[in-house]
Amino acid sequence: MPQQISMVKYQDVGFDSKCTYDIKPKLRKNRRIENRWGVMYQVAVEDAVFGKKYSPYMPTEPPASLSEEIMESDPLYVCKQCKDCFRFQSSFEDHNKRRSWILGLWCHNCFITVCTHVTATGSACPICIKKDSDKRSYLRIRGLTKNQKLGVIKVFYNQCQLFEHVKMHGLSTVDMGDLMLMPLPANMYENDWSPEVEINQSTMYPEGG
Repeated sequence: MPQQISMVKYQDVGFDSKCTYDIKPKLRKNRRIENRWGVMYQVAVEDAVFGKKYSPYMPTEPPASLSEEIMESDPLYVCKQCKDCFRFQSSFEDHNKRRSWILGLWCHNCFITVCTHVTATGSACPICIKKDSDKRSYLRIRGLTKNQKLGVIKVFYNQCQLFEHVKMHGLSTVDMGDLMLMPLPANMYENDWSPEVEINQSTMYPEGG
């Protein structure tokens, strides 16, 4: 889901570019994952995805040759997740689509079937009940056990994509057991990139997760 564009005047940017900010959700460590994959894996995920505080990027003053086309009062495009600022919409879009790594999130919230149909009893309609039941059956067939939480895999390629999704659900923490970080393959082509893949938690963490 692409970020909505947020534009502000240069002088209205509500933070000090010389200060550091901690605006990301927190990573909740998982002893089971630590025992299975090692503490260094958790440290690598924490450093790569939930890294230290940093100063948001602010564009420098435009060169004199562009001073007539780009004024200080022109609007900046601000990333709502990391607060980085850009003068051009194309730069903002490149920032949002950047590919740093591949991160799989086992999202429990996305699995929930929200029924918006009006029923006499106020409960979920038969269509949505069947849809929920079919999703549960599918995951059981794919190897999910009763001790594992139901979910849907979402794939992200940078921090801002992940943080936007997490904040959409109103979450302030992400469990280490719901993440898998992978480096970018060297042989991936443009058509290989997808926001979602068919994979379940038993594939991410075998032997009962």
